[in-house]
Amino acid sequence: MENRIKGVADAQITLRVTNYDFDTRSYICDLCGTKYLLDGSGFYYFIGDTEACVCDLCAEKEAPELVSVRREALSAACLAESRLAECIRTEIASVIKEQFKEQIIRVLDRFCVDTDSRFQKSNMG
Repeated sequence: MENRIKGVADAQITLRVTNYDFDTRSYICDLCGTKYLLDGSGFYYFIGDTEACVCDLCAEKEAPELVSVRREALSAACLAESRLAECIRTEIASVIKEQFKEQIIRVLDRFCVDTDSRFQKSNMG
């Protein structure tokens, strides 16, 4: 593999969290010269502490241990986002339910008038 940057042969590939997560520009791998797009994850490979980018294929060849670290980091990030989204959905549902609880009870009571029964507030949780 011919390196594009002088002295890169001994450089260590690093994995960093960046703010490039919504960047749609294409990048050129500083190891192989391949043009590639970022995947939106925010976890990217670089040469050492420089801004020289490294594509996934070169990272797999040169630092396979970082590929599994990145995979685990992405999995943990997805799980955290999923849990946060569920908490938000639960809170929104609770606020909506509380806000419309009395209106819902009145509507249900109106429909229960024919059967001479009342809808109990305790049924609303």
